[in-house]
Amino acid sequence: TFLLSTTGMLESNERQLILLAILLPFVGIPHGALDYKIAQDMLQPKLDKLWSVTFLTGYLIMMAAVLLAWQVNPSGSLAAFLCITAFHFGTGDTLTTFRTPVGIRVADVIGRGGTVLTFPAFFFPEDVALLFSYLIAESDALLFTRCLGLMASLAVLAMLCSIGWYMLRYSRYRDNINLSRILELIALM
Repeated sequence: TFLLSTTGMLESNERQLILLAILLPFVGIPHGALDYKIAQDMLQPKLDKLWSVTFLTGYLIMMAAVLLAWQVNPSGSLAAFLCITAFHFGTGDTLTTFRTPVGIRVADVIGRGGTVLTFPAFFFPEDVALLFSYLIAESDALLFTRCLGLMASLAVLAMLCSIGWYMLRYSRYRDNINLSRILELIALM
């Protein structure tokens, strides 16, 4: 997408939507689409027939709380959402063990979660600010975008620390797990 956008091939919204439609089967569906099935697997054995009512009630209460939070404090809600998103992406694919030093585990989470959020703001600040301005005041949107863009260097530094750690581990053990982590982090960056 980055290469296509820099060549001008994705200038129109229509082209971007066509690309999204083509890539969606390969990239995946939003996580929320699977919430019902995941909840069924977890709750049905414990609650039998009441699992769906329990799940849907809780889900609707959480949705209402999020909507209320956005109404009361849009900028604070966006900040919380971005932090949760960074943590989610940072921990979702992290394969560290308890033998991995805490600093490397933290760097791995910051690097993985940070690149997903900060690189778009660094490389496409106008686009990100425009998207944020749909959610929060324009002045806050610009501030959030600038902050995320500045944090890109922290994400890169964290990612380089993780890559360095896995390179040391690979040079010592010559295992495929550390090699795959190195390649994954390089590809993510």
